[in-house]
Amino acid sequence: MRTDRVVIGYTATTRTQDGRQRIIYHGEQDYYRDVVPLIFLESGAAAVEAIGQVIKGIDTDYVLSEVIFAVPQNTAILTVPSFMSFTRYLTDNGYLSRVLTHATAEGQIVDTKFSQELRLG
Repeated sequence: MRTDRVVIGYTATTRTQDGRQRIIYHGEQDYYRDVVPLIFLESGAAAVEAIGQVIKGIDTDYVLSEVIFAVPQNTAILTVPSFMSFTRYLTDNGYLSRVLTHATAEGQIVDTKFSQELRLG
């Protein structure tokens, strides 16, 4: 584990009707800790920006149905964003059409699944 930087990796996949998956987008972002405001990493904003990168990088025919986060190795430095901050990011950037939603009297509600999984190794 490197201590001078934080690396956020991400992969977007599609799933066919028969359950097969195919990678359609893969990337990573390096944040050097001596120049990045710690609040950007601690708040989960860096992870939300990575999701935005995926949304920008794939065709508009695709809709984000699920976001799975690996639990960060050091949660004192990097945290998973809240679902509320994710929804606010989507709304503020005009990306609601790029995720699963449903309409209510109050507006669009994001239905994209948002979860964490523990990965070892």
